[in-house]
Amino acid sequence: AGFRAVGHARGTGRPAAVITSSGTAVANLYPAVVEAGNDGVPLVVITADRPYESRDTGSNQSVDQVKIFSGSYVRWFRDVPPPGDDVPVSLALSDANHAVSLAGQLRGPVHLNVQFRENLAPDDGPIRNDGRVGSVTRFHNRRFTDVPAFARWSRGGGRWQDSHNPVTTSELAVMEVADLIVRSRRGIIVAGNLRTRPGTSPETLASAISHLAQSVGFPIFAGVQSGPLRAEIPAIPYAEHLLKNRLVSDGVRPDLVLQLGAPLVSTELPSVIKGNPDARHVLVQDLYPHERADPDQTVTLRVNSDVGSFVRDLTDHIEMSGMSASSELAPLVYLGRELGAGMPSIISEASSRGGEDGGEDALTEPQVMLAISEVLAEGNSTRQTLFLSNSMPVRDGEFFLYPPGSAAAGGFPGSVHVNRGASGIDGIVSTATGVTDSSRPATLVCGDVTTMHDLNSFYGLTQDDAASPANGARPPLTTVIVNNGGGAIFSFLPIARHGQDVGFETLWGTPTSNFSFERGMSAFGLPYESASSSESFKAAYRSSIERGGPSVIEAKVVERSDNVDVHQEITRKAVSLIDTILGPPAPRDGVLPLKRYRGEQKNDGSKTLLLLHGWMGDKSEWDEVGESLGVDISDEWNIISLDLPGHGESSLILATDQQAAHSALGLDAMQPFSPTEESPFSLDTMARAVCQSLIEDHGIDRLDAIAGYSLGGRVALAMKALYASNSDQRSGLVTDETHLVLLGANPGRLPSVTEDGADNEEDRLAKDSDLAMKLFASADRSFLVPQQLDEGHLNQFVSRWYSAPIWGGLKYRSPDRYRDMIKRRVVSLKRRRRDIASVLYGCSPPLSSHDNYKATNPVRTTFVSGELDAKYSAIGRKWERLKGIARHVEVSNAGHGLLVEVPDQISSIIARVVNDEEIKEIATGLPV
Repeated sequence: AGFRAVGHARGTGRPAAVITSSGTAVANLYPAVVEAGNDGVPLVVITADRPYESRDTGSNQSVDQVKIFSGSYVRWFRDVPPPGDDVPVSLALSDANHAVSLAGQLRGPVHLNVQFRENLAPDDGPIRNDGRVGSVTRFHNRRFTDVPAFARWSRGGGRWQDSHNPVTTSELAVMEVADLIVRSRRGIIVAGNLRTRPGTSPETLASAISHLAQSVGFPIFAGVQSGPLRAEIPAIPYAEHLLKNRLVSDGVRPDLVLQLGAPLVSTELPSVIKGNPDARHVLVQDLYPHERADPDQTVTLRVNSDVGSFVRDLTDHIEMSGMSASSELAPLVYLGRELGAGMPSIISEASSRGGEDGGEDALTEPQVMLAISEVLAEGNSTRQTLFLSNSMPVRDGEFFLYPPGSAAAGGFPGSVHVNRGASGIDGIVSTATGVTDSSRPATLVCGDVTTMHDLNSFYGLTQDDAASPANGARPPLTTVIVNNGGGAIFSFLPIARHGQDVGFETLWGTPTSNFSFERGMSAFGLPYESASSSESFKAAYRSSIERGGPSVIEAKVVERSDNVDVHQEITRKAVSLIDTILGPPAPRDGVLPLKRYRGEQKNDGSKTLLLLHGWMGDKSEWDEVGESLGVDISDEWNIISLDLPGHGESSLILATDQQAAHSALGLDAMQPFSPTEESPFSLDTMARAVCQSLIEDHGIDRLDAIAGYSLGGRVALAMKALYASNSDQRSGLVTDETHLVLLGANPGRLPSVTEDGADNEEDRLAKDSDLAMKLFASADRSFLVPQQLDEGHLNQFVSRWYSAPIWGGLKYRSPDRYRDMIKRRVVSLKRRRRDIASVLYGCSPPLSSHDNYKATNPVRTTFVSGELDAKYSAIGRKWERLKGIARHVEVSNAGHGLLVEVPDQISSIIARVVNDEEIKEIATGLPV
């Protein structure tokens, strides 16, 4: 069987499996294993074995099968425990997947030694040959199948995990991950321990990852080991505390996790990943042979590559191919920043209650980490390397080591190191001393127990004349000993509640109060200082790193039980602050801001002209026309302009950062692309909002004329249609006598005539939807990029919009007015692009009524277009031929931007309409 499998693998080029029972049957495979090992043939050897209780007891058919094949031939070995209630099926699947992957990658045999207990058959009842009372088997074929990714795997029929290794083409891995990113809608980047190769600095790698995040619009969960990545804009501050809030952890629901580096220190993030088993989980890591780095069996695609090289290749591929990607979860960065702004106060308040003996000035462990962040952010010394001990320091680093506000980037640690391979507390001081061999100043944060474990390593910081370099320099290491009187981390575990019943203080607490660190450092001749308050610690730490050289600061913090209370209080306050940030949005009022061009409203027999702006505009778009109209029409007219919903100074709907966070977490039912009848952004809804605000908020009960530009013209038609069903067409806000002046406005679906100009509705809706989604993606990405870069993206969007043929080359015909318009549009989009994008989609002509034009009174309707705007000029000619309007006015040498290009001509046209004067000039334009 063994050589048959060797032959199969040779013939197919794929790993072949050979399965045997236990005992000498395993030994019979040895020649085949030797052949496969020597000639690089991928082979998966699966051997049955007796369980633990039958090994080395004289049990029948039992031999020592653990690593029975020499390591010279077998590439990897795994002793698999018997199937049982405490062994999740995902682990067995992961073992099998890893074995097949390694057999192919390392070109040789791998060995899975699988233990079995009776009953071997899937039978309930007494265990065979076991007469013990209660010795029965309960067979459940679905037990422990509710583990991460099992449902996805069992339904899909594919491999448990795909892999790209150095022997495969890296380009294929880049293309596959890029495709996942583009198809994702809720992607995140997770950064763990980023192994760097010679020549790549942590700062350079952090910058590359940040560039990727900004390109694809993914927020970054930056673990403490990622060091300077936490100072980059796309990183979510205080992510661990953010995820402790249930609204956030339940609402994140990522569909793609791009993990760069492993392992993770976070405990919250793995829970989120496990809680979303349908998410694709990509791990990119420079793995050593046999390394799996998938403790929760959630990884679906593994890329064995240098992280820096892969990130740069991936970014280049996405940008050069023009791929578009974004993540709805980008507003998490906003939540993190809001939490970060309040975190110093939270830590201070929680710490003030932290020690009964120390009072309000007592120093706590979170304050130590916060003080280190704040001092390093001052940037007054050479950039530090930070080394965190295991146990509490690395956890506090994960919780609290973030740049304070916007002052951080320059002085934040250039790198953060942790001995996380086995996560022990041995050799910490020695390792940190070795880190300083790079000549970069370093700070070590360690606990009192950790320090005592490696006390003799402080000798490496002393100056021995016989061994020191010629220049006599000593390692520039500042050691912060966080002295809480023992092993503080155990006080967080359930065992602490049992106190002296289990000898907690002696066996777990391991008190260190009988040792003097001051005397210990004196013995080594090292500068020593102690601190027992936040301010004294900051002063001591600042002085140490500015002075350089080795020194030791003993941070005398509150006792261990108080430390637990402080951490719990910080978590409670942080969760509460997030609840407040996310709490109900500010109520939206329906008042649409109004501007009057002739003082207060005149009601004694006066008339009212309403001016409605276009998409992306606001009421100020009409200022030039409004001022001119004040001269061109009689004093009986009130002239007003109004901000349409989603524009100008009207109430923000989806555009607030809080609302963006609500949408990201699924906390708000309002969606930008909801059905028309439910959308606050549909054309009919906007028309009703305008009518309601005019009547209820501004006391206007009758409109004698409406001039609407582009979208504003469509709103005017919708308002006309709302009142068309009135039995008395002479009453109401809008009547049959109301003049309509429509400037480049789509009237709906006019009866077909032999004239081009109408859009294909399906294409138009797709185009509007695509543009709206790009604006939403831009809004999400704005949380991740510098303000200047965001403005640049908006400028590009607006410039492309105004380069369409309908604008008739406005950029070149009137460059000053064009630049001013672009500037105003960018300002508007920066403030409320989500609302403006929602209006674009909600008012897309295919989603709106096609028959609003039928409500017009032809005698009272004028359509205006620019000569260079072929599309709307065609519509105007068509409508005029159908006798649906009184007149079509085509303004010469103008495109679609009528209010920007020819405000005086537009004022003259409106004035002649409302004054019931004949408009004779059409193609030649109007005298100004």
